Amino acid sequence: MIVLDRATLKDWGRLLVMRNDPDTVANSFSSKPVTVVEHMRWLRSVIDSETLLFVARDTERGVHVGTGRIDLVSPTPKVAKPARQKSESGRAVTLGTDAAPASAVAGSSYSEAQLSITVDSGQRGHGYGTEIVAALVKAVDGVGEYGGKTWEPLATKITAAVKPTNYASLRAFAACGFLPVKCEDDRIELELTR
Repeated sequence: MIVLDRATLKDWGRLLVMRNDPDTVANSFSSKPVTVVEHMRWLRSVIDSETLLFVARDTERGVHVGTGRIDLVSPTPKVAKPARQKSESGRAVTLGTDAAPASAVAGSSYSEAQLSITVDSGQRGHGYGTEIVAALVKAVDGVGEYGGKTWEPLATKITAAVKPTNYASLRAFAACGFLPVKCEDDRIELELTR
């Protein structure tokens, strides 16, 4: 069984090794290894942001098997229109705005959640990619407990972007119901169908 633990600064070494694995680098859109300084700067920024970074752990085998990330995309803000009401004198009085709060857009705070995964080089070929994707989808849907916390669904649209040569990731996302919605020479954009 795969469990997702929220990543912390204590995970920096494990995350850096997985990030700089030659196969991971080849399948990354940045396609170059990162230095320790670049990695620590990135990790701190991710931990301090609304991005959700997880370390995936196989509870039966007691090993870390990869990572999963949920990048949340805020909805396009609705233009606020002043709410008006006539006063006793007949003049319009501005009371506030009638813009829906972000949490009311599509039933969640975000319009889209984009997933990405990495499977540790020593754990590849065991189906962990598919399990990590499935666990991330559950996290976006607010199903389960993550790091001792539960939450409401995060977004209704779940997507991923994968290099066309990354067959393992394409299989993992396809197995979880993702379909290609846009294909380019350097990337395939996928969306979960429900």
